[in-house]
Amino acid sequence: MPEAERRLSERFGLNWDVQMQDWDLNNANANLLPRFLNILSEPTLSDDELYALMGVTIASVDEALQLGIDGKIIEAYLSSLEYLLLQRPYLYVSAVLYWAEPALLNLEDDEQFPISKHMARFWVQILPRLDTGNLGQQIPPPEK
Repeated sequence: MPEAERRLSERFGLNWDVQMQDWDLNNANANLLPRFLNILSEPTLSDDELYALMGVTIASVDEALQLGIDGKIIEAYLSSLEYLLLQRPYLYVSAVLYWAEPALLNLEDDEQFPISKHMARFWVQILPRLDTGNLGQQIPPPEK
């Protein structure tokens, strides 16, 4: 995945180094969320690029929540994020669980990421889709 992170870093002007850990957290940027969410819909990205970009997108929504960005804007970001996660649940399952786990474990609010409760809600929706009979199921795009 380092190669996918490098390509995405070049595309978005993000930091990257072969030794970098937590690339997604280090490059979280609420200002880039509209671009990240738009690019995640592109059919030309590899699975590695999609996974890496989803990681930095989730981290960026988390940052936006920390910054207290306008509620209507946050809701639009969360709606787009939910739609994208549910389109490819098998690809994003580990990322969703990582961010949802503090809420799923009922940790105190100060022990959770700001996005944890939202991701826990998405987790509940993703689980049934992981049944092999449901992997190809599409959902309608979010209302605008």
